[in-house]
Amino acid sequence: MGSPRPTCPPADGARCVCHVDARHARLTASTRSTTLDTHDAMAFVGQHRNGVLLTIKGSDGRPQASNISYATFDDDHEIRISVTADRAKTANLRKDPRATLHVQGDGHFPWVAVEGNALLSPVAKEKGDAMCLELRDLYRAVQGEHPDWDDYDRAMVEDQRLIISLRPHHAYGLVPADDPA
Repeated sequence: MGSPRPTCPPADGARCVCHVDARHARLTASTRSTTLDTHDAMAFVGQHRNGVLLTIKGSDGRPQASNISYATFDDDHEIRISVTADRAKTANLRKDPRATLHVQGDGHFPWVAVEGNALLSPVAKEKGDAMCLELRDLYRAVQGEHPDWDDYDRAMVEDQRLIISLRPHHAYGLVPADDPA
């Protein structure tokens, strides 16, 4: 036999199961959880700058998650992420380019995941090279202007920075019904 259902409302002031269930029903009724058009999903992704990048570990095939900052480019259909050459996510993508970016909206429920094959740029080799200039564009899109671009370029070369580009081909999530996504 199971334990009896708690009284509503509970004497200790906690929320009862029926009120939690009712809140969930209201949230579910006002949201959409489904496969999303990638254009609509990217509209949601473009409103944010932080997410979790999921790559596939080569050793056992399990996901590896990394908190990242990103920006969208090319009319919001490409996601770019600055990484270093020696990070696990970079090594994982060299072996298997499949990646998912999970973006959380405000609150717990709105979110979008976009999937695609990642492309890795060359590593920045010298101050002011084409890769440093691309990294500058990405920095501006995420953070704004840097106070010392020469110092920035030096750090990009020293850190062996490169850019992950992700063009989603599949998207899904849970977004508010009145959201354009």
